[in-house]
Amino acid sequence: MNHVREAIVRTCAYFDLFQFPLTVTELHRYLIAGTSCSYKDVQQGIEQNSLPLEYASGHWCVRGSRAALRERHRRYMHAHKKFARARRVTRILSRLPFVRMVAVCNSLAYHNARAESDIDFFIVARRRGVWLARFFVLSALSFARLRPGQRGHTDSICTSFFVDEDHLDMSVFSNGPHDVYLPQWVATLYPLYDAGAYYQQLWEANASLLQQTANAYPVMPHPQYHLSHSSRIRSVIEWCLMPFSSIVAQMQQRKFSSKIRSLLNKDTRVCVRAGVLKFHTNDRRELFARGYEDRAAALLEYV
Repeated sequence: MNHVREAIVRTCAYFDLFQFPLTVTELHRYLIAGTSCSYKDVQQGIEQNSLPLEYASGHWCVRGSRAALRERHRRYMHAHKKFARARRVTRILSRLPFVRMVAVCNSLAYHNARAESDIDFFIVARRRGVWLARFFVLSALSFARLRPGQRGHTDSICTSFFVDEDHLDMSVFSNGPHDVYLPQWVATLYPLYDAGAYYQQLWEANASLLQQTANAYPVMPHPQYHLSHSSRIRSVIEWCLMPFSSIVAQMQQRKFSSKIRSLLNKDTRVCVRAGVLKFHTNDRRELFARGYEDRAAALLEYV
């Protein structure tokens, strides 16, 4: 049972970074452990008095962090409103050529959003259509003035990560074994639109990465939020547009900012290669990793 108790403390330490106390069900699902364990094991482990955790209103958190529960409730209300906007925007994006899956990512994916947070999307494109998908998505968002930095709207839509259906393995973006954020990022992706079985393919492609959260399982999106339509007409349009992919790619590359150019393919933050467009210039995974390790080490002294 010691490894389960350690995993419980590590998981609470990680989510404490985001002021997100966990229910027992969430703790079991997001448990940072290399091997799966039962819900009963987690429940028994967390009830040990020696753990440096406390219980309040159905949630477990790091001892002394009970105020985070109120913050979680506030963020849930913000997230509920943002999800409504995300679904409305996804209705538009799902009709665009080359778009095959749209998922909410980062903290909003598990309903933990601040009022000022953007709505972050992860988008899967048709094979060899990643540049064209990005072109149509950014054009639609710009027209609606929904991109970050455009005035007139709150809850901007951030689309800084596109891959095509042949590049669903996220482990290539890992910063190493200390990167605890990436497996949780994949495990919490919330699909709003899926034209086929792309979300399931994503899980299968990341089986080894998700071993770090061995109890995790795919999200079952609420029917109110989920879209799954496809279109034959769109396939015809895509066939006609595919020859212009290289031209569209060159057009977009000419507009890259100096910051993107300075980070381009230097590490995992900004990646532009076949089937992948990733523009995370403010990648805080190293910061999260250090914070997590410091918190976990301090808490594990009491276990």
